[in-house]
Amino acid sequence: MADRRLSTEPGVAAPRQGGQIDVLKAYAGRRLELGDLIRGALHLAQSSRDEQAEGRARDLLARLAAGTFRLAVVGQFSRGKSTLMNALLGGPYLPRWKP
Repeated sequence: MADRRLSTEPGVAAPRQGGQIDVLKAYAGRRLELGDLIRGALHLAQSSRDEQAEGRARDLLARLAAGTFRLAVVGQFSRGKSTLMNALLGGPYLPRWKP
Protein backbone atom coordinates (compact mmCIF):
# COMPACT_ATOMS: atom_id res chain seq x y z
CA MET A 1 0.00 0.00 0.00
CA ALA A 2 1.39 3.42 -0.95
CA ASP A 3 2.21 6.03 1.68
CA ARG A 4 0.07 9.12 0.90
CA ARG A 5 1.47 11.55 3.46
CA LEU A 6 2.77 15.03 2.60
CA SER A 7 6.28 15.34 1.26
CA THR A 8 8.64 18.12 0.27
CA GLU A 9 8.23 17.30 -3.43
CA PRO A 10 4.96 17.17 -5.36
CA GLY A 11 3.82 13.63 -6.07
CA VAL A 12 6.39 12.02 -3.76
CA ALA A 13 5.41 10.33 -0.50
CA ALA A 14 7.13 11.39 2.71
CA PRO A 15 9.68 8.96 4.13
CA ARG A 16 8.23 6.48 6.63
CA GLN A 17 11.02 6.53 9.19
CA GLY A 18 9.98 9.65 11.15
CA GLY A 19 6.25 9.28 10.75
CA GLN A 20 4.23 12.33 11.70
CA ILE A 21 7.33 14.39 12.50
CA ASP A 22 8.45 14.16 8.87
CA VAL A 23 4.98 15.13 7.71
CA LEU A 24 4.94 18.17 10.00
CA LYS A 25 8.41 19.22 8.83
CA ALA A 26 7.29 18.93 5.21
CA TYR A 27 4.19 21.00 5.98
CA ALA A 28 6.29 23.67 7.71
CA GLY A 29 8.64 23.76 4.72
CA ARG A 30 5.77 24.18 2.31
CA ARG A 31 4.33 27.02 4.40
CA LEU A 32 7.71 28.81 4.29
CA GLU A 33 7.96 28.34 0.53
CA LEU A 34 4.44 29.66 0.06
CA GLY A 35 5.25 32.66 2.25
CA ASP A 36 8.29 33.41 0.11
CA LEU A 37 6.19 33.25 -3.06
CA ILE A 38 3.53 35.55 -1.61
CA ARG A 39 6.18 38.03 -0.42
CA GLY A 40 7.59 38.04 -3.95
CA ALA A 41 4.13 38.80 -5.32
CA LEU A 42 3.77 41.56 -2.72
CA HIS A 43 7.02 43.19 -3.87
CA LEU A 44 5.86 43.00 -7.51
CA ALA A 45 2.53 44.58 -6.58
CA GLN A 46 4.29 47.36 -4.67
CA SER A 47 6.71 48.09 -7.52
CA SER A 48 3.86 48.25 -10.03
CA ARG A 49 1.72 50.30 -7.59
CA ASP A 50 -1.12 47.77 -7.81
CA GLU A 51 -2.92 48.47 -4.54
CA GLN A 52 -5.53 45.74 -5.05
CA ALA A 53 -2.91 43.02 -5.62
CA GLU A 54 -0.88 44.37 -2.71
CA GLY A 55 -3.90 44.12 -0.42
CA ARG A 56 -4.60 40.55 -1.52
CA ALA A 57 -0.98 39.55 -0.94
CA ARG A 58 -1.02 41.10 2.55
CA ASP A 59 -4.26 39.28 3.32
CA LEU A 60 -2.78 35.97 2.17
CA LEU A 61 0.33 36.51 4.31
CA ALA A 62 -1.84 37.24 7.35
CA ARG A 63 -3.91 34.10 6.75
CA LEU A 64 -0.75 32.01 6.29
CA ALA A 65 0.76 33.43 9.49
CA ALA A 66 -2.38 32.49 11.44
CA GLY A 67 -1.54 28.84 10.80
CA THR A 68 -5.15 27.72 10.54
CA PHE A 69 -7.32 26.39 7.79
CA ARG A 70 -10.97 25.55 7.40
CA LEU A 71 -12.29 22.23 6.27
CA ALA A 72 -15.92 21.51 5.51
CA VAL A 73 -17.18 17.95 5.85
CA VAL A 74 -20.64 17.67 4.38
CA GLY A 75 -23.04 14.77 4.43
CA GLN A 76 -26.38 13.50 5.55
CA PHE A 77 -27.38 13.70 9.18
CA SER A 78 -25.89 11.00 11.41
CA ARG A 79 -23.74 9.34 8.74
CA GLY A 80 -20.37 9.29 10.52
CA LYS A 81 -18.81 12.65 9.67
CA SER A 82 -17.61 13.28 13.24
CA THR A 83 -16.44 9.69 13.57
CA LEU A 84 -14.44 10.04 10.35
CA MET A 85 -12.85 13.31 11.44
CA ASN A 86 -12.01 11.93 14.89
CA ALA A 87 -10.36 8.94 13.23
CA LEU A 88 -8.33 11.21 10.94
CA LEU A 89 -7.33 13.49 13.81
CA GLY A 90 -6.44 10.56 16.05
CA GLY A 91 -8.63 11.39 19.03
CA PRO A 92 -12.11 12.37 20.24
CA TYR A 93 -11.96 16.03 19.16
CA LEU A 94 -15.46 16.32 17.71
CA PRO A 95 -18.57 15.33 19.63
CA ARG A 96 -20.67 12.49 18.29
CA TRP A 97 -24.42 12.86 18.24
CA LYS A 98 -26.29 10.33 20.30
CA PRO A 99 -30.08 9.98 19.87
